Amino acid sequence: MKVRFFPQPKAFLARLSLGSGIILFLPFINSWHWILDLGSHFQVQAVTLQLLLLITYLLLKSWKASAITAGLLLIGMWHLFPFLGRSGTEKEPSNDFLRVTTLNVLSSNLKFEQVTDYLKKQESDIIFLSEITEIWHRAITKELSSYPHTYTETRSDNFGTLLLSRHPLKKQQRLHPTYSGEPIIHAEIDYKGTLITVLGLHPIPPVGAASSRDNYEYLRTANTLACAAKTPLIIMGDFNATPWGANYRLLTQQTNLQSCANGENRLTTWEAFQNTWVPFDGLMLDHILYSPEFKKHSYLTTSGLGSDHDGLTSDLELIIQP
Repeated sequence: MKVRFFPQPKAFLARLSLGSGIILFLPFINSWHWILDLGSHFQVQAVTLQLLLLITYLLLKSWKASAITAGLLLIGMWHLFPFLGRSGTEKEPSNDFLRVTTLNVLSSNLKFEQVTDYLKKQESDIIFLSEITEIWHRAITKELSSYPHTYTETRSDNFGTLLLSRHPLKKQQRLHPTYSGEPIIHAEIDYKGTLITVLGLHPIPPVGAASSRDNYEYLRTANTLACAAKTPLIIMGDFNATPWGANYRLLTQQTNLQSCANGENRLTTWEAFQNTWVPFDGLMLDHILYSPEFKKHSYLTTSGLGSDHDGLTSDLELIIQP
């Protein structure tokens, strides 16, 4: 009796096609169960695999498999489409723009100078940082003394946060909507005489039944705050959710918020294996969302800061006064 240690090539390709095809359908049904929602985050990986499979089937002249794969690829591209193409945004900074930056610094990261140099270089009006420990808080506030208005919750775990602003904070509060206790930073900022609302987010990763419930409750609370905002609104941070997850949709379908990543061809902000060449290991977990009162003029992601997350910076113009 022959024992096969490796599947036959056609069977192997069929399994890859089926598995990645299932992932492409998950965003349509991911509200049913947390496992379906977890799988739906891997759209970039599934689309990449389907593209490679299509090329392989075409080379093998397997026309039926090629047609099926092309159909699945179209579904995947539909998911990615909002983030592809040319945004048409301006790239030159202006004093008329509100510049915002967000970064998960990674609590175990020791590249304090590299991160603070990056933040200084951005010259942002508002910065929101997550995974802020006591040592990170001291390093940031010491080097960024040009930000007179700060609001923080330092912690010994990975869920401390820090908000820095060049403009006065008129209202600030921390909410802890879940059992795990991760804070939502809710602030109102006086930007050149106009109040704007800023939400800084960093929920727990939804990698199990309990943590998925926490992630849902956290983002549902953020959605409630967003819906109640009477001013122009910006939400930013490490959401631990991709745009294809059910929990992320809470913030975009009910609030008319737009992502700064739209049209920018940047589909990942987090690497699972930092500084290691592992293909397709990234996810888009970090976001800057803005309400219709703003117009986006630029969006930039920056890696290599010692964190497994990219830094995000965007220029927004306030075009509608509330």
